[in-house]
Amino acid sequence: MPLDKFLVHYAGAGTSWLDVGDSYQEILNIEAYARGAGKPNEYNSISDISSESFVYAGDRRAAHNGSGNPDGEWGNGDSWGHLVMYGLEKLESWQEDALVEGVLRTRRQLVAAGMLTPDHQVGRHGDHRIGGTACPGPLGEGGTWERISGAIDGGPPIPPPVEDLDMSLRTCFPVRVDSRVAGGRHQRLVAGESREVWLTLPADAEAVVLNVVVIPKSIRDRGWMSVSGHPPTKAAPGSTVNWATGADIAQSQVVVRVADGKEVWLHSNRAADFVLDVTGLYFS
Repeated sequence: MPLDKFLVHYAGAGTSWLDVGDSYQEILNIEAYARGAGKPNEYNSISDISSESFVYAGDRRAAHNGSGNPDGEWGNGDSWGHLVMYGLEKLESWQEDALVEGVLRTRRQLVAAGMLTPDHQVGRHGDHRIGGTACPGPLGEGGTWERISGAIDGGPPIPPPVEDLDMSLRTCFPVRVDSRVAGGRHQRLVAGESREVWLTLPADAEAVVLNVVVIPKSIRDRGWMSVSGHPPTKAAPGSTVNWATGADIAQSQVVVRVADGKEVWLHSNRAADFVLDVTGLYFS
Protein backbone atom coordinates (compact mmCIF):
# COMPACT_ATOMS: atom_id res chain seq x y z
CA MET A 1 0.00 0.00 0.00
CA PRO A 2 1.49 3.39 -0.92
CA LEU A 3 2.30 5.77 1.92
CA ASP A 4 0.66 9.18 2.18
CA LYS A 5 3.35 11.04 4.11
CA PHE A 6 6.91 12.11 3.22
CA LEU A 7 9.05 13.44 6.08
CA VAL A 8 12.12 15.63 5.35
CA HIS A 9 15.32 15.66 7.44
CA TYR A 10 18.77 17.18 7.09
CA ALA A 11 22.22 15.93 8.09
CA GLY A 12 22.83 18.57 10.79
CA ALA A 13 26.32 19.17 12.13
CA GLY A 14 29.17 18.92 9.68
CA THR A 15 30.39 21.23 6.95
CA SER A 16 31.39 18.84 4.17
CA TRP A 17 27.99 17.58 3.05
CA LEU A 18 27.95 19.77 -0.06
CA ASP A 19 31.09 18.34 -1.66
CA VAL A 20 30.29 17.04 -5.13
CA GLY A 21 31.19 13.43 -5.89
CA ASP A 22 31.65 11.94 -2.41
CA SER A 23 28.03 11.05 -1.58
CA TYR A 24 28.66 7.30 -1.49
CA GLN A 25 31.34 7.66 1.18
CA GLU A 26 29.22 10.14 3.11
CA ILE A 27 26.30 7.69 3.17
CA LEU A 28 28.64 5.03 4.55
CA ASN A 29 29.71 7.52 7.24
CA ILE A 30 26.07 8.25 8.08
CA GLU A 31 25.29 4.53 8.39
CA ALA A 32 28.35 3.94 10.59
CA TYR A 33 27.18 6.72 12.91
CA ALA A 34 23.59 5.41 12.90
CA ARG A 35 24.69 1.88 13.78
CA GLY A 36 26.75 3.24 16.65
CA ALA A 37 23.70 5.09 17.90
CA GLY A 38 21.57 1.96 17.66
CA LYS A 39 19.44 3.10 14.71
CA PRO A 40 20.69 1.42 11.51
CA ASN A 41 18.92 2.25 8.23
CA GLU A 42 18.00 5.59 9.74
CA TYR A 43 16.26 6.98 6.63
CA ASN A 44 14.44 5.44 3.70
CA SER A 45 16.22 7.56 1.08
CA ILE A 46 18.82 10.31 0.70
CA SER A 47 19.43 13.07 -1.87
CA ASP A 48 22.55 15.20 -2.38
CA ILE A 49 23.93 18.41 -3.88
CA SER A 50 23.88 16.85 -7.36
CA SER A 51 20.07 16.40 -7.07
CA GLU A 52 20.66 12.62 -7.13
CA SER A 53 18.56 10.24 -5.03
CA PHE A 54 19.84 7.16 -3.21
CA VAL A 55 17.95 4.27 -1.65
CA TYR A 56 18.92 3.82 1.99
CA ALA A 57 16.51 1.64 3.98
CA GLY A 58 14.19 1.59 0.97
CA ASP A 59 10.78 0.11 1.72
CA ARG A 60 12.03 -1.45 4.95
CA ARG A 61 11.12 0.18 8.25
CA ALA A 62 13.67 2.92 8.95
CA ALA A 63 14.61 4.36 12.35
CA HIS A 64 13.06 7.66 11.22
CA ASN A 65 9.43 6.88 10.34
CA GLY A 66 9.79 3.63 8.42
CA SER A 67 6.99 2.31 6.27
CA GLY A 68 4.27 -0.26 6.06
CA ASN A 69 1.79 0.75 8.77
CA PRO A 70 -1.18 2.55 7.17
CA ASP A 71 -2.84 3.04 10.57
CA GLY A 72 0.02 4.95 12.15
CA GLU A 73 0.68 8.65 12.61
CA TRP A 74 3.71 10.69 11.61
CA GLY A 75 6.67 8.62 12.78
CA ASN A 76 4.68 5.48 13.56
CA GLY A 77 5.54 3.77 10.31
CA ASP A 78 3.16 5.51 7.94
CA SER A 79 5.64 7.99 6.46
CA TRP A 80 8.70 7.86 4.20
CA GLY A 81 11.79 9.35 5.86
CA HIS A 82 14.07 11.29 3.50
CA LEU A 83 17.43 12.86 4.35
CA VAL A 84 18.76 15.88 2.44
CA MET A 85 22.55 15.81 2.58
CA TYR A 86 23.39 19.23 3.95
CA GLY A 87 23.87 20.69 7.41
CA LEU A 88 25.08 23.96 8.86
CA GLU A 89 26.53 25.41 5.67
CA LYS A 90 25.33 28.73 4.32
CA LEU A 91 23.67 27.83 1.03
CA GLU A 92 24.18 29.71 -2.20
CA SER A 93 21.08 30.03 -4.37
CA TRP A 94 22.21 27.36 -6.86
CA GLN A 95 22.96 24.94 -4.02
CA GLU A 96 19.52 25.48 -2.55
CA ASP A 97 17.96 24.91 -5.98
CA ALA A 98 19.89 21.66 -6.39
CA LEU A 99 18.88 20.36 -2.96
CA VAL A 100 15.23 21.27 -3.54
CA GLU A 101 15.25 19.49 -6.91
CA GLY A 102 16.75 16.38 -5.26
CA VAL A 103 13.76 16.19 -2.90
CA LEU A 104 11.26 16.81 -5.70
CA ARG A 105 12.93 14.17 -7.89
CA THR A 106 12.72 11.63 -5.05
CA ARG A 107 9.03 12.36 -4.53
CA ARG A 108 8.35 11.95 -8.27
CA GLN A 109 10.20 8.63 -8.33
CA LEU A 110 8.33 7.30 -5.31
CA VAL A 111 4.96 8.26 -6.75
CA ALA A 112 5.87 6.65 -10.09
CA ALA A 113 6.95 3.47 -8.24
CA GLY A 114 3.71 3.30 -6.27
CA MET A 115 5.48 3.95 -2.94
CA LEU A 116 3.78 7.32 -2.30
CA THR A 117 0.25 8.41 -3.09
CA PRO A 118 0.06 11.23 -5.68
CA ASP A 119 -1.58 13.51 -3.07
CA HIS A 120 0.86 12.67 -0.24
CA GLN A 121 1.59 15.14 2.55
CA VAL A 122 5.10 16.53 3.11
CA GLY A 123 6.27 17.23 6.65
CA ARG A 124 9.28 18.48 8.58
CA HIS A 125 11.23 16.50 11.16
CA GLY A 126 9.35 18.48 13.80
CA ASP A 127 6.16 16.70 12.73
CA HIS A 128 7.65 13.39 13.92
CA ARG A 129 5.77 11.85 16.83
CA ILE A 130 8.83 12.17 19.09
CA GLY A 131 9.34 15.79 18.10
CA GLY A 132 12.35 17.26 16.40
CA THR A 133 14.89 20.02 16.36
CA ALA A 134 15.27 22.80 13.80
CA CYS A 135 15.60 20.02 11.22
CA PRO A 136 15.39 20.35 8.21
CA GLY A 137 17.02 23.75 8.72
CA PRO A 138 16.81 26.46 6.03
CA LEU A 139 15.02 24.09 3.64
CA GLY A 140 12.15 23.97 6.13
CA GLU A 141 11.56 27.72 6.08
CA GLY A 142 9.47 30.16 4.07
CA GLY A 143 9.37 30.01 0.31
CA THR A 144 11.97 27.22 0.19
CA TRP A 145 9.71 24.92 2.17
CA GLU A 146 6.79 25.84 -0.07
CA ARG A 147 8.84 24.65 -3.06
CA ILE A 148 9.81 21.38 -1.37
CA SER A 149 6.34 20.58 -0.02
CA GLY A 150 4.28 21.82 -2.96
CA ALA A 151 2.78 19.89 -5.84
CA ILE A 152 5.32 18.00 -7.95
CA ASP A 153 5.46 18.41 -11.71
CA GLY A 154 6.63 15.85 -14.20
CA GLY A 155 10.32 16.81 -14.12
CA PRO A 156 12.50 16.44 -17.23
CA PRO A 157 10.51 15.31 -20.25
CA ILE A 158 10.29 11.61 -20.98
CA PRO A 159 11.59 10.52 -24.40
CA PRO A 160 8.99 9.26 -26.87
CA PRO A 161 8.92 5.49 -27.51
CA VAL A 162 11.58 4.15 -29.86
CA GLU A 163 10.18 3.31 -33.27
CA ASP A 164 10.32 -0.27 -34.50
CA LEU A 165 12.77 0.09 -37.37
CA ASP A 166 12.53 -2.69 -39.95
CA MET A 167 15.97 -1.90 -41.32
CA SER A 168 19.50 -3.26 -41.47
CA LEU A 169 22.29 -1.65 -39.44
CA ARG A 170 25.67 -0.91 -41.02
CA THR A 171 28.75 0.65 -39.58
CA CYS A 172 30.16 3.72 -41.29
CA PHE A 173 33.09 6.08 -41.39
CA PRO A 174 32.79 8.47 -38.42
CA VAL A 175 30.83 11.67 -39.02
CA ARG A 176 31.27 14.31 -36.33
CA VAL A 177 29.62 17.65 -35.53
CA ASP A 178 31.44 19.52 -32.73
CA SER A 179 30.21 22.92 -31.52
CA ARG A 180 33.55 23.60 -29.81
CA VAL A 181 35.43 23.90 -33.11
CA ALA A 182 36.33 27.53 -33.70
CA GLY A 183 34.76 28.83 -36.90
CA GLY A 184 32.66 25.68 -37.31
CA ARG A 185 29.10 25.59 -38.65
CA HIS A 186 27.64 25.13 -35.18
CA GLN A 187 28.39 26.90 -31.96
CA ARG A 188 27.14 26.41 -28.41
CA LEU A 189 23.38 26.12 -27.87
CA VAL A 190 21.86 28.83 -25.70
CA ALA A 191 19.34 27.91 -23.02
CA GLY A 192 15.97 27.03 -24.51
CA GLU A 193 17.25 26.92 -28.10
CA SER A 194 16.10 24.44 -30.76
CA ARG A 195 18.46 23.93 -33.70
CA GLU A 196 18.51 21.99 -36.94
CA VAL A 197 21.81 20.14 -37.55
CA TRP A 198 22.64 18.76 -41.00
CA LEU A 199 24.62 15.53 -41.24
CA THR A 200 26.74 14.27 -44.13
CA LEU A 201 25.05 10.93 -44.85
CA PRO A 202 24.34 8.59 -47.79
CA ALA A 203 21.18 9.54 -49.62
CA ASP A 204 19.40 6.26 -48.79
CA ALA A 205 20.17 6.28 -45.03
CA GLU A 206 16.95 6.38 -43.02
CA ALA A 207 18.21 6.41 -39.43
CA VAL A 208 21.47 7.06 -37.59
CA VAL A 209 23.11 5.77 -34.45
CA LEU A 210 24.38 8.86 -32.64
CA ASN A 211 26.75 9.14 -29.73
CA VAL A 212 25.76 12.41 -28.04
CA VAL A 213 28.12 14.26 -25.70
CA VAL A 214 27.01 17.42 -23.89
CA ILE A 215 29.35 19.89 -22.18
CA PRO A 216 27.24 22.25 -20.01
CA LYS A 217 28.34 25.88 -19.86
CA SER A 218 27.72 25.91 -16.09
CA ILE A 219 27.96 23.06 -13.59
CA ARG A 220 25.58 24.90 -11.27
CA ASP A 221 22.46 23.77 -13.11
CA ARG A 222 21.05 20.35 -13.83
CA GLY A 223 19.73 20.09 -17.37
CA TRP A 224 18.79 18.02 -20.38
CA MET A 225 19.15 17.98 -24.16
CA SER A 226 16.97 16.24 -26.73
CA VAL A 227 17.99 14.84 -30.11
CA SER A 228 15.24 13.92 -32.55
CA GLY A 229 14.47 13.59 -36.23
CA HIS A 230 11.82 16.29 -36.19
CA PRO A 231 11.43 19.77 -34.67
CA PRO A 232 10.69 19.46 -30.93
CA THR A 233 7.43 20.82 -29.56
CA LYS A 234 7.02 22.71 -26.32
CA ALA A 235 4.60 20.03 -25.12
CA ALA A 236 6.95 17.10 -25.77
CA PRO A 237 10.54 18.01 -26.65
CA GLY A 238 11.85 14.64 -25.43
CA SER A 239 15.00 14.13 -23.39
CA THR A 240 18.07 12.26 -24.70
CA VAL A 241 20.83 13.33 -22.32
CA ASN A 242 20.33 14.41 -18.69
CA TRP A 243 22.94 15.80 -16.33
CA ALA A 244 22.98 16.62 -12.64
CA THR A 245 24.23 19.70 -10.82
CA GLY A 246 28.04 19.54 -10.67
CA ALA A 247 28.43 17.56 -13.90
CA ASP A 248 30.81 19.02 -16.50
CA ILE A 249 30.04 16.43 -19.20
CA ALA A 250 27.22 14.01 -20.05
CA GLN A 251 26.83 11.32 -22.70
CA SER A 252 24.19 9.06 -24.25
CA GLN A 253 23.53 7.08 -27.40
CA VAL A 254 20.36 7.27 -29.46
CA VAL A 255 18.90 5.96 -32.72
CA VAL A 256 17.26 8.78 -34.70
CA ARG A 257 15.22 8.56 -37.89
CA VAL A 258 16.48 11.25 -40.27
CA ALA A 259 14.35 13.21 -42.71
CA ASP A 260 15.03 13.50 -46.44
CA GLY A 261 17.41 16.36 -45.77
CA LYS A 262 19.47 14.17 -43.39
CA GLU A 263 19.08 16.54 -40.48
CA VAL A 264 18.45 16.07 -36.77
CA TRP A 265 17.07 18.54 -34.28
CA LEU A 266 18.62 19.52 -30.96
CA HIS A 267 16.92 21.25 -28.06
CA SER A 268 18.57 22.14 -24.73
CA ASN A 269 17.11 23.74 -21.62
CA ARG A 270 20.58 24.97 -20.60
CA ALA A 271 23.46 26.61 -22.46
CA ALA A 272 25.76 23.80 -23.60
CA ASP A 273 28.27 22.67 -26.20
CA PHE A 274 27.62 19.39 -27.98
CA VAL A 275 29.44 16.69 -29.94
CA LEU A 276 27.51 14.36 -32.28
CA ASP A 277 29.26 11.25 -33.61
CA VAL A 278 27.48 9.09 -36.21
CA THR A 279 28.58 5.52 -35.45
CA GLY A 280 26.08 3.55 -37.51
CA LEU A 281 23.45 3.84 -40.24
CA TYR A 282 20.14 2.10 -40.93
CA PHE A 283 19.01 1.39 -44.47
CA SER A 284 15.68 -0.02 -45.67
